[in-house]
Amino acid sequence: MLNIIVAKAIMYMNLNTLILIFLIPLFINILDIKIVILLMYLAEIQREEDKLAEFRPNIPTLK
Repeated sequence: MLNIIVAKAIMYMNLNTLILIFLIPLFINILDIKIVILLMYLAEIQREEDKLAEFRPNIPTLK
């Protein structure tokens, strides 16, 4: 029953309304998740580098 109601509502809407209702929030959520994962990954890399820096001797580099 609910499927029929949803299908009729979709039929009466135009494409722009559908895009606004369904796709834009979906894309925003996906982008938010990807940004959060990227920030967590970068923070993890920074922590690993900090751990390595504690044990790394100060070796002069050749230039």
